[in-house]
Amino acid sequence: MTTSIYGLSDPVTHEFRYVGKTVGLVSKRVYRHIREAENGFDGHKARWLRKLLVRNLRPEVTLLEICSDSVWEQAEKLWIATLKRAGNNLTNETHGGRGVSNHLPEARAKISKANLGNRNARGPRMGETKRRLKLKGLAVGLHFRWHVNRSKHNPHCEFCQKGLGF
Repeated sequence: MTTSIYGLSDPVTHEFRYVGKTVGLVSKRVYRHIREAENGFDGHKARWLRKLLVRNLRPEVTLLEICSDSVWEQAEKLWIATLKRAGNNLTNETHGGRGVSNHLPEARAKISKANLGNRNARGPRMGETKRRLKLKGLAVGLHFRWHVNRSKHNPHCEFCQKGLGF
């Protein structure tokens, strides 16, 4: 099986902004990048794509290399390094290859700055936090149905203790 290494570039400046890989059609992968950006996905690449989309522009797509599955990681890393050395301001958050454990120093600095003072930076994932807030909202709703609408104060209820609804 083969892997395609592709580059996305700015249609105005023709500067490469992203290097990626796919085992499927490059056009389908680029379409998914654009959909992610339109749906509010957060990331350097998505923000760059949204800036293009606001101006009714689409990135230019360049097929950089077709390689075997066994060497795609090295090929992607090589293309990222080569294009960075050539002065391209890439939106890739890693040096290439699998995973995000190898963030570039610029990306690490941005993550550290964003998490500065955030007690939950190493805590629950965002999905867990949203789920917890949703459950808390549900609990408040149940509180109002049970206690407030019946004018019954429960000394063991955390919401009654906080004075919510009374």
